[in-house]
Amino acid sequence: MKTRLITSIFSLILAFSLSHAQELDPETLKTLNDDSFKVREEATKKLITSDVSIQALQQALTQTEEPEIKLRLNLAIQGKIEATGWVVLTKEEIVKRATPCGHELKVKTLYLARTNHDGSDYIGKYMTDWEGANFPVGENELHLPDFQIWIGKGTWKKWTPDSKNLIPMGTTKEGKTIFAVRAEWENGSHPGTLIQGETKARIPWGGKVILLDNFEALQIE
Repeated sequence: MKTRLITSIFSLILAFSLSHAQELDPETLKTLNDDSFKVREEATKKLITSDVSIQALQQALTQTEEPEIKLRLNLAIQGKIEATGWVVLTKEEIVKRATPCGHELKVKTLYLARTNHDGSDYIGKYMTDWEGANFPVGENELHLPDFQIWIGKGTWKKWTPDSKNLIPMGTTKEGKTIFAVRAEWENGSHPGTLIQGETKARIPWGGKVILLDNFEALQIE
């Protein structure tokens, strides 16, 4: 490799060794611009499956000017996001890639959505007619413009206090895990949030949060 390229890579490694020593593997980062395509591919896959945070990869992206490293970091970031099942999609992509998880009035399709608001994650619903998604925040149904859509796997099963295979979907600012649920209400099947330790589904509907005892939760197949 060229001297300039090696210097650039090691400068990037040094910066991250200081600030993200426990998150980023310098040897993996160094191979993102290896002469071998196979080595670059393996390094990218390793980043996707590693414990390196998306935030660390994003910061690395801002600190390099090498096109191949930028490409590989972007691939790793997208791979990590897709591995969690949550992605930001256009309306057209949602219809193609996301599985409907509910409906309103038997005819309007709903998709599973997630957002972070005031330090907490929330699960809610999205319809392609909307510009934002609806979430159960406190006692209110909030319509928020920034959200992700679930494209991961899972099976909707009736929730009981003994349910053990729920898929973690995020955390509250108090550190409690949240789960994706859906419940029948007013001629519809509406997605919402279940908070760890609680027994009622929080469903956004009609501008408020409906608390329901009978619901399904998204669980590992």
